[in-house]
Amino acid sequence: LWAMEGSSAASFPIQITELMYHPVDGKEFEFVEIQNTGEAPVDLSFASWDGIEFRFAEGDIIQSEEIWIIASNDEPEAFLNRYPDLTPKGYFGKKLSDGGEKLTLSDASGHPIAWADYGDSGFWPLEADGIGHSLERVDLFDDPNSPTAWRSSSMLNGSPGSHSTVPASLQIQISEIYATSDLNKADDVDFVELWNPSETEIDLSGWRITDSGLELDRYILPIGTMIEPKSWLAVPLTVGTELGNDSAGFALGASGETLFLLSLIHISEPTR
Repeated sequence: LWAMEGSSAASFPIQITELMYHPVDGKEFEFVEIQNTGEAPVDLSFASWDGIEFRFAEGDIIQSEEIWIIASNDEPEAFLNRYPDLTPKGYFGKKLSDGGEKLTLSDASGHPIAWADYGDSGFWPLEADGIGHSLERVDLFDDPNSPTAWRSSSMLNGSPGSHSTVPASLQIQISEIYATSDLNKADDVDFVELWNPSETEIDLSGWRITDSGLELDRYILPIGTMIEPKSWLAVPLTVGTELGNDSAGFALGASGETLFLLSLIHISEPTR
């Protein structure tokens, strides 16, 4: 039983479901998580990886819905100190690329059975790239090579070995962007519209909006900024205003750019 790349991502039950490819504290905290999403056990005897150095042993059978973690062999003791409730299936050699790479798990005959070609630019989640979060799979039916199939973990250091839930606050979405305002009209300004799809009122105090991954504090939402359940909030963006006021100190690029919305947990310092 094997799958061809380019076929449906759900055509084989083994899925790569989480990647910690650029931990903030070093290589020793890297890990790859796989899950058997099918209804029957899968024999992974002698299955091996491209991208990391690891081969499963004879008799390695992953049960239905079971999750396995393969961790870095750099400092296993440090990994276990951070994740004391985990028992990795094994430890891999080499290092996951901080800039993205293709990972492929192949069966004993060399046929690919799971893969992911992740990245750290474009639409790939910024928070997974050295800020303390992992990449988590959100859609097993989406192309695992696409950033739309992934999100940054809702928890610092990821959630290896378990299914994490998305807090209501992390359901906040950028629902509209207006970047073609007329600078000659005082009442025509760029803006970003936020949408709260949850049933909970969300406190956005201290959240950041930025168009630079290197300048996370370009705009800080003021204390007391709230967004009601099932509601929208427009944030005006203009040049020349002070951070923390009711508009930001930068304008949007009319020709297009990347915009980031960062919650407080995304900008908290990771703890070891």
